[in-house]
Amino acid sequence: MAIQRIKGKIFGGRTLKAKSKHHRMVRKKQRQRAKKGMTNEFGKTQHHRIRQHADTLTKVWKRSKPTPNPDVKQARRWLDHQLRKPNHIRMRDDDIKDFYDWAENPRRYVLTMMKGRNLVGAAEIMRDRFVAEREEARRVQGVKNGAEDWWVVVASAERAGKEDQMSVDWKEGQGEGPGKGEWEDSDEQIIQVLDGGNKVVLPIREKKTMRWLTVAAAAGSALSLGAEASRLTPPVLPLIVRNPYLSTWLGDARQPPWHEWPMFWTGERVGFSIMATVPDTDQVYPLLGRAHDSLSLVSSPTYNLSFPTYLGAQFDASTTNFSYTIPAPTESKSSKPVELTLSFLSPITPTSTLRQSIPASYLTVHVSGGFNVNVYIDINGQWVSGNRASRIVWEMAERQLGDTDKGLKTWKIRRETELLLSEQRDQAEWGTLHFTAPSDLRHEAGTSGLIRPRFARTGTLQNEIDDDFRGIMDEEPIFAFAKSFHLNSSTSTSDSVMFSFALIQNPVTQFASARGLTLMRPLWASWFSTVEALLDFHYLDYNSAATLATNYSAQLAIDAYKSGSDDYVDIVALTARQVMGATVFSGTPDDPILFMKEISSNGNFQTIDVIFPSFPFFLYTNPRWLAYILEPLIEHMLSGQYPNKYAMHDLGYHFPNATGHADGRDEYMPVEECGNILIMGLAIVNSLTYDTGAAAGSVWSDLGSASFDPNPATSAFSLGKIETREGMYGLDDSWGGSTKGIKQAQKWVNKSYRLWKQWTTYLIEFSLRPHKQLSTDDFAGPLELQTNLALKGILGIKAMSQIAETIDNEADAKYYKNISDTYISKWEEYGISRDGSHAKLAYNWYGSWTTLYNLYADTLLCFHLEEGTADSSSPPSPHSNPSSNQKPLTPFHDHDHDHDHPKEKKGFVPHPIYALQSTWYAAVRQTYGLPLDSRHLYTKSDWQLFSAAVTSPSTRAQIFQSVAKWVNETSTD
Repeated sequence: MAIQRIKGKIFGGRTLKAKSKHHRMVRKKQRQRAKKGMTNEFGKTQHHRIRQHADTLTKVWKRSKPTPNPDVKQARRWLDHQLRKPNHIRMRDDDIKDFYDWAENPRRYVLTMMKGRNLVGAAEIMRDRFVAEREEARRVQGVKNGAEDWWVVVASAERAGKEDQMSVDWKEGQGEGPGKGEWEDSDEQIIQVLDGGNKVVLPIREKKTMRWLTVAAAAGSALSLGAEASRLTPPVLPLIVRNPYLSTWLGDARQPPWHEWPMFWTGERVGFSIMATVPDTDQVYPLLGRAHDSLSLVSSPTYNLSFPTYLGAQFDASTTNFSYTIPAPTESKSSKPVELTLSFLSPITPTSTLRQSIPASYLTVHVSGGFNVNVYIDINGQWVSGNRASRIVWEMAERQLGDTDKGLKTWKIRRETELLLSEQRDQAEWGTLHFTAPSDLRHEAGTSGLIRPRFARTGTLQNEIDDDFRGIMDEEPIFAFAKSFHLNSSTSTSDSVMFSFALIQNPVTQFASARGLTLMRPLWASWFSTVEALLDFHYLDYNSAATLATNYSAQLAIDAYKSGSDDYVDIVALTARQVMGATVFSGTPDDPILFMKEISSNGNFQTIDVIFPSFPFFLYTNPRWLAYILEPLIEHMLSGQYPNKYAMHDLGYHFPNATGHADGRDEYMPVEECGNILIMGLAIVNSLTYDTGAAAGSVWSDLGSASFDPNPATSAFSLGKIETREGMYGLDDSWGGSTKGIKQAQKWVNKSYRLWKQWTTYLIEFSLRPHKQLSTDDFAGPLELQTNLALKGILGIKAMSQIAETIDNEADAKYYKNISDTYISKWEEYGISRDGSHAKLAYNWYGSWTTLYNLYADTLLCFHLEEGTADSSSPPSPHSNPSSNQKPLTPFHDHDHDHDHPKEKKGFVPHPIYALQSTWYAAVRQTYGLPLDSRHLYTKSDWQLFSAAVTSPSTRAQIFQSVAKWVNETSTD
């Protein structure tokens, strides 16, 4: 498992005493401000709100430009005038810097407006100032509609006659913006982003429940909305990321993209380069990768290597954009530089499993300006083998798109001798890479040292193919396309070209299923009879895929901000493709399966304690995908191929071979894996059982038909009939809800109920006082009586009580509930320090402490909402059988010494546990995060965020800040 090491001073550079004094002073100031009415509902001071208010005016400043090259004093005066001098606030120099930073990207401006209900007078500024200043800027500067013409509208949500719909009436030049009262009183705001006529309407939350708005987006919306101005500067950014073998990233991402070659997720470099030239000049500009290394080998070149102006990277959950400008040549009629954007889209589509199963991604090159430019792109054989000596073969295939006059051309590259279901350096040694472009592009295959310099010299390719098949680095063969953009010199025009990358493998894995060792087909093969049909659909489906991905990214940003902060918005955006990039869809629509590889570790197949950190992502995005991940584990163990009574650690030592562990000698984490799978099992059941769409755990769950397949031979979670809604093909039916959800949950639980009971029986015997064993943090070594591990096991027993309720097994439900209630009271007695300030690492390790990240499951499963019970009956033996007339057990309260009148407790895990851990985390937090426990100064980002989710807002903000600092300042291996 990857470990995040903390490199800061203890207590953030302060002694514990000094830090406590500092906190007291901060709290004192907050109380003083509160008395003066200077805080809002989030505890931010009036001054801070005014500063945020000032940030929202940035775009106005950028466009209006009241004076050329203004100095700080002029900026302050202008700002004071715009704000009408509220409280006579003056801007500091760093605020002026923020002013310009906000102006650099309108997407950040959109996110600022999302917080508008917490800013003083934000609606009035939007209404009264922004439109006026924009029109003035157009008049003065002659700004035209085009790629630069971004603007935003924030409108209030109003009832449209139906409880689950909203409407928006306000847009530029029509009607009035929301007034102050309307802004503050509305349940939520809707944000529209309009760019050259393209319109995207985001889903919204209202009163803590989801409402859905139909998405309308034209081509290019993924570029317009999908890549916001990102606050974080991670060391690595995703480019082409779909599964464990199609996974290309930009390393050294804080440097310009031409600083290093892109890399496979392991860090191995791959050949992938993009360049641009300007016709009739001798300038060549690298954009991505180090293609310019080949140019420097040419003696007496007729071109000059120049570098564009790199404007930076933006990303969201599905998109990564790199933006550049290329200066105009001296003889050009246009003096403005060409703006060029590389937009990488690996779409996450929660409403379309069909699309998510396609192992392919997009790259779109957008160009805007007033002079011509040529763009070149190439890849090499490192995409299809981890052995640089492997011999590869290639071909060019061209085909028409249906009855149209348009066509596609595709490079097909593979190993000459494929090694089925094998890896070298974690890269697949079987499968064919398909690199596709429009048929009107030029192409060429040959030696890198010849093709790249020739393009730099001529700006084009020869449409020739070197058919001398050879090793990957033997006179390095590359496969290139080139596109000439002819832009209008009198007016700024825009153009684009799109490429697709697909790695086609069949089979994708082998799996020890109930019927034996089986070669598993990709799921997409159930809908597409040929590879060409798949590739054509994928290429033509860009607008639909971009729309779904854009909608997901926007909703994720909204919810992430409500959960944490701006930093958290970027953190979850970075994780989305990383999670999906470890998975492969397989099976059939009647029995879908999602396989997962343990990335950045030993490559185990379907590791339960690796699935567990990702399960909140799946619950939010599409809970059915979590069910698809657990399905092969349940099928394998239900078939009797695993001999132990506890849940297995993984399905196989190394992906892609899920051959199981018939000898039972998988990694020994019995309490860990039993607790994990029971918690995730109940999470799936809960995601199915909701009454209305507003109560669904995922905003996308209730979309689609509510049909249910009662056939016992099919999966409870079969995809059923692929639907077409609002003109978009390939959408899933609804997930659960009402009667359908109950039937699905019962069908699923009944099929494997024997296993759920078996795992719970193990936990009853061994979870309260765990013997020496590993937890998921196996790098820390085995330990007995682990407090956090015991909590996970007890939560697993508690989860089983509600799983039993799903199938109306009241006896089992009562039995498991009583045992879990008793165990949690004993756990509190054993696991909390004597002074009651924190949880111990182990029951018998006094002076130690631990991060209770397993407390997150208590809240996620809503156990924390339960009211405690008070009864004086005695607990049964853990080995006793459930009985229908068993009385509730009494939780122990030894510290009360009052068994005659036991106290009522709030929540399954008592609420004071949450409070004391939150306080403790704030005290032990380091520069780069919250340590895992008292043994070492290392941690894991997943458990930090699990822990942060169940802390106070202030502690959560501190942890997010530390994680963001770690992302911004450290490197990755």
